[in-house]
Amino acid sequence: MGSGLAWIEGADHYADGRGMMNFRLWGLLPIARAQGPDIDMSALGRLAIEAVWVPSCLLPQRGARWEAVDDQSAKVIRVMNGEEFQLTLSFDAEGRLLHAVVPRWGDAREKGTFEFVPFGSQSHAECNFAGHTIPSSLGAGWWFGEDRYFEFFRATIESARFD
Repeated sequence: MGSGLAWIEGADHYADGRGMMNFRLWGLLPIARAQGPDIDMSALGRLAIEAVWVPSCLLPQRGARWEAVDDQSAKVIRVMNGEEFQLTLSFDAEGRLLHAVVPRWGDAREKGTFEFVPFGSQSHAECNFAGHTIPSSLGAGWWFGEDRYFEFFRATIESARFD
């Protein structure tokens, strides 16, 4: 991600119960590298919201429980690695996903202390790939739905394969 002279490359992942982030300026200079229990929990929250790209993991037969919030929103409750996550999904009148929000563990105030913060994504477009309709353009960030919301991630999905 980046523009002009500032270019940041990196990875933020979760695998086998562990999270890790590693970002570098121009792909060379380390600017953020972290791991440990707080990063594990934060990465698990990111995984919860990324479920919008793998709709089959939101099915009841995969352990997801659905609860209506109102006539345009639903809460999907999932247990992942022993932690319960409540993903709130909002839809338009045609059933297209508008927002996905999850309380995500993070140091969003950059004080060195972690807490649950509203983390969300806004879908701008969707596409059908092999019978699965997913957001094909979205932005995401901390403090979703609040004045201090900061979108730091944007993605465009050009292809997807579901096996």
